[in-house]
Amino acid sequence: MTDKEMLDQYTQIHELATELFDGIWEDAVMWAQTPSEHFFGNAPAQLVPSGGGQLVIDWLMVRTGRKPGAAF
Repeated sequence: MTDKEMLDQYTQIHELATELFDGIWEDAVMWAQTPSEHFFGNAPAQLVPSGGGQLVIDWLMVRTGRKPGAAF
């Protein structure tokens, strides 16, 4: 994955997370840096360099209602 692709994924993750947190950017940044059981104990931002950024993006797309799925 190129640096540009990683930056694009980080950007997408933070934009979607900000939407999920009602526009509160600081909460979105904290969420992206906090380990989560949804991502096997990893912080969402940690998954990008290892190729898991799309998993986070897909999860956020469901949670924000942009993609159909079970958002629970």
